[in-house]
Amino acid sequence: MARHGVAPYVKECNLVLHVLCGAARWDDMSAVYSDMLQLGVEPSIVTYNTLLDSFCKSGRIDQAVRLLRDMEAQAAGCLPDDVTYNVVISGLARNGELDKASELVDRMRLSKKASAFTYNPLITGLLARGFVEKARALQQEMENDGVAPTVVTYNALIDGLFKRGNAEAALVKFAEMRAMGMPPDLITYNSLINGYCKAGNLRQALSLLGDLRRAGLAPTVLTYNILIDGYCRLGDLEGAKRIKEKMTEEGCLSDVCTYTILMNGSYKVRNLAMVRVFFDEMLSKGLQPDGFAYNTRILAELTLGAISGAFQLREEMMLRGIPSDTVTYNILIDGLCKTGSLKDAYALWMKMMADGTWGDILWIMELCAFQRDC
Repeated sequence: MARHGVAPYVKECNLVLHVLCGAARWDDMSAVYSDMLQLGVEPSIVTYNTLLDSFCKSGRIDQAVRLLRDMEAQAAGCLPDDVTYNVVISGLARNGELDKASELVDRMRLSKKASAFTYNPLITGLLARGFVEKARALQQEMENDGVAPTVVTYNALIDGLFKRGNAEAALVKFAEMRAMGMPPDLITYNSLINGYCKAGNLRQALSLLGDLRRAGLAPTVLTYNILIDGYCRLGDLEGAKRIKEKMTEEGCLSDVCTYTILMNGSYKVRNLAMVRVFFDEMLSKGLQPDGFAYNTRILAELTLGAISGAFQLREEMMLRGIPSDTVTYNILIDGLCKTGSLKDAYALWMKMMADGTWGDILWIMELCAFQRDC
């Protein structure tokens, strides 16, 4: 329309912005917004909220805050609404800017516009950074203000408390949730199962899997991966393989994470042959290994003394567009040092430094000593 000299309607522009946001085409969104202003199309609250959402999702928090301030500074026109503030609070909390998020939450509370959507992102952000008591206090403030917690609130608290090793408090929240007549969802059960698996209590984790099914929910690949990891943490590779078989029988397909967990579990019990088996099976299923999978396979090859095989895998990684990270270099250099190939280790260290990557201090000292002796 703009090509023919006809300015588009704001609804049409909002639709385009919505589609671009869903496709994560952030730069195109900025271009559309610039075109709107040049064509004299007045942005609506939907325009601004969509833009703010895109800025937050793409990590451009500073731009989101600036746009919010511009909206607030308007004497008239499109002023921020509760959705506007909730979007920015969520972005700030995800980015770890908890003080700024807290300030906006307080403003929403004072205006009596705060909802569970306002509190939940900050509760999640606080828990992610270990501020358990602050998160629990915020839930209490929320309830004191007459805002009822949701399943999302309880899921965040249960997951955060388990991750901080406070299983008892997590279970209290679970009981509280059920007492309120709030049915747990798949995220709730996955958090509980994960918590018990990390604590080594596989019996309770499997009991919860039964509860999940009885609640009419179906376990996902994430649920099974959590259980497989639980068995691997205990060194029970056979138990992990049984869960994988059960998963396959129920029509749930393994993903790269499944195989990486099994490879790590195999390496832990020094069943290095199974590391190769799981890696090859992953490829046969048409799955593309990621850096974690390659690093585990490389570590197994070096442990077997197959140095050339390990470096061939690194070349394969590079051909697939997967860069060597600090872990890759650490594994390779450590393997070379252990076999006495200090010259090759030093050459790889120099390559790593040229790539702007830093490695483990112990073998850096060893290689510095080697360089002095040369």
